[in-house]
Amino acid sequence: MVMNNLRRDEGVTLMELMVVMGIIVIAAAFTLPNISSWRASAKLNGAARDLASNFQVAKMEATKRNGVCAVTFNIAVDDTLTDVIVYVDVAGDLVYNAGDTEILRRPFASTYRTISLDLDEGGGDGVNLADNASGQPSIAFNSRGLPIDDTGSVITAGADSVFIINDLGGTKKITVSPAGNISIN
Repeated sequence: MVMNNLRRDEGVTLMELMVVMGIIVIAAAFTLPNISSWRASAKLNGAARDLASNFQVAKMEATKRNGVCAVTFNIAVDDTLTDVIVYVDVAGDLVYNAGDTEILRRPFASTYRTISLDLDEGGGDGVNLADNASGQPSIAFNSRGLPIDDTGSVITAGADSVFIINDLGGTKKITVSPAGNISIN
């Protein structure tokens, strides 16, 4: 008789299982919005670091090669940033020409689908960089790691910036100072 009582007390009832499942569902409802917000923020931070590292690569390559290295943003007609090109600019005109050596190309639009240029900043296109002769925003660094314009003159006034935004409205600003310092704000 004692054995039968032990067998009936083993396991969980359907009611207990439903209570536990209800607690799990409630906890998930509170956690999921935080996770999606965190993911969007992490993607924005990653895109900002990626752009800053492109500037840093151009700066280091210019110093290493004792020449001019440029970063050009290919922006489509609809203001979509398609890709970012870092290259050795032989002519020093900030235009990616056939004779220039490509160092890296980042397909921005396909890599960061939820990140775009912040069109409310940078004069309406999200970029506060001088346009090259092809109309694409560009910046170059000389052999001393200083930012220069398409005439080869060191940029002395203000800071050049790129503004990005995620689909939740979070923003980041990547800045190159006249001294060549690269920062993310």
